[in-house]
Amino acid sequence: MESTRESTNSPFGFLLCVALRLELDDGCVPIVAFPQWGDQVTNAVYLVDVFKTGVRMCRGAAENRIIPKEEVKKCFVEATTGSKASELKSNALKWKAAAEAAVADGGSSERNIQAFIDEVKRRCTSTVTNHLANDVTTN
Repeated sequence: MESTRESTNSPFGFLLCVALRLELDDGCVPIVAFPQWGDQVTNAVYLVDVFKTGVRMCRGAAENRIIPKEEVKKCFVEATTGSKASELKSNALKWKAAAEAAVADGGSSERNIQAFIDEVKRRCTSTVTNHLANDVTTN
């Protein structure tokens, strides 16, 4: 699989996905969202409007036009060095920390999967117990 840096060398690399993640030296990942169809539009809404970790480019084909390179450049500059860049970086680092905490030992991800496993075990045990009780009463 191509790294993000390698895919940016292709003029088409970012057209296939909702967003192109720009890897910066500090690990911050601002996003230029370029949604075209399906769940890409929803993903862009979350990345740009909810999580505030990126900027949205126009929808190109949905607007029946080709996006000029100046507009693409404007979005990349805005995401990396423009007026929103520090806010995007701060938000990206905040979500990164939250994700790391969730998957750490004892984090919410581990607790939630354990709760799910416990519930499945509980339901299986009660189902087996009910079947055994029914077998005893019918025999």
